[in-house]
Amino acid sequence: MMKRSILKFLGLMAVMAVAACDVTQTTEVVAPQADVLVTDYRWTPVLSSSATTTTTVVQVVGRSGGTITNGANSLIVPAYAVLEDTEFRFTMVGDGTIHASLTARSVASGVEVTAFPRPVMLRMSYAGAMVSNPSALSIAWLVDGTVDGAQVKQTSWVTTYNKSVNAYLYHFSDYAMGLE
Repeated sequence: MMKRSILKFLGLMAVMAVAACDVTQTTEVVAPQADVLVTDYRWTPVLSSSATTTTTVVQVVGRSGGTITNGANSLIVPAYAVLEDTEFRFTMVGDGTIHASLTARSVASGVEVTAFPRPVMLRMSYAGAMVSNPSALSIAWLVDGTVDGAQVKQTSWVTTYNKSVNAYLYHFSDYAMGLE
């Protein structure tokens, strides 16, 4: 009787071992999706009478980070977002909207830097705009560089005390503020 119990136990263990071999266990790493391409995104660029002149600020930022200010708008580069001295060009486009064009180049090699290991933060001011509902504001990546083309909404948040909309950026291109 004890022999049969042991055999049943061993048989059960063998079945479990075989079943365990048939199970394929995988771990899928899914990166967080901050940007979602929306082709029918109902977004209206924010118009501003103070955004009619193009202004550009060029500043070198190293691995310790820094802040670049263009009027009431700023680009905050955290420590280690770049690993060497990098020339940032922060242009507020004077097209009547709140529109920023951002580029960066390595000072040493002149190679364009388009992506960052740590996100930079774009802070765009809506102080000069006629906005009745600031909570509906967001920042969008302008896929083709124009406010009339395709946009990719960025995860954004509004700070009402300084009248700004903020977004973390992992790559450089053109961005604009809009109303949803």
